Amino acid sequence: MLQSKYVPKIRQKCVKLFLCISYLFGCLNTGYAQTQEWIYIAKSAEGRYYVKRKIDRLAGGNPAMWMKIVSDNGSEQISYTEWDCKNRRFRLKQTSTYTSDGTSLEQLRNLDWAAVTPETVAEDLFEESCGTPRQIKYAMIILSKVQLRDAPRADAQVYRTVKRNEKFPLAPFNPVGAWYQIYDPKTLAEYWVHGNAIKIISGDKKIGKSNKKSSRKTNTAIKKINK
Repeated sequence: MLQSKYVPKIRQKCVKLFLCISYLFGCLNTGYAQTQEWIYIAKSAEGRYYVKRKIDRLAGGNPAMWMKIVSDNGSEQISYTEWDCKNRRFRLKQTSTYTSDGTSLEQLRNLDWAAVTPETVAEDLFEESCGTPRQIKYAMIILSKVQLRDAPRADAQVYRTVKRNEKFPLAPFNPVGAWYQIYDPKTLAEYWVHGNAIKIISGDKKIGKSNKKSSRKTNTAIKKINK
C-alpha cells in the first residue's frame, strides 16, 4: 500500500527535477556559446576576421561556428558558417550586418555553397573548423604599469594603461620591430605593446607570479617607452 500510494508522486517529482536540470544545462551551454571570447584569425581588405572556438555539429555531420568580420569603418558582419570538410567548401547559414553604431542593415539565411580558395582567409577559417586550430598565444604584462598605444612606436597615442599579470591575446601579425599587437577579446579594441613589457605564453598555461628579477632588468628600458 505504501509503495503504490507514494511511488507515482516521487516519480513525478523526479521527472520534474530532471526537466529542470536539463533546462538549466541548456541555458548554461547557450550562455557559454554567447560569452566565448572572439579569436583573431586573419585580416584582409574586408576587415579583421574573428571566430568563436566552439564548434557545433549539424545534422549531416558538418561542423559550424560563429564568425565576425570587423571593417575599418567599424561596421560588422556576424555569420554562422557551415563547413563541408570533405569537399572543401562553406556556406553562410545565417548572416547579419551592422553599422558602427549597431544599426542592423540586413539579415540573410542559407546562402549558396562556395569553394575554399587556397591561400586566402577562407582557408585559414577552414583550418579552424576542419583542420588543426592554431595555438592561441597571449601577452602577459610583467611590469607594474604599462601603457598600450595605437601604433608600434614610443611616441604613439596612449589608449590604455594596464597592470602586471593582465593578459591579452596576440594578433596574428607579430611582431613589428620590438612591438607586439594585442587585442581585447571582448571589445576587439587593438593595442600595441613593447616586447620588454610582456611575456608570451600559450593559451593552456596558467599565469604565475612574474619574475621580479627579470622585471627589474626591463624597468629601465620601459621607462623611456612609457614617457
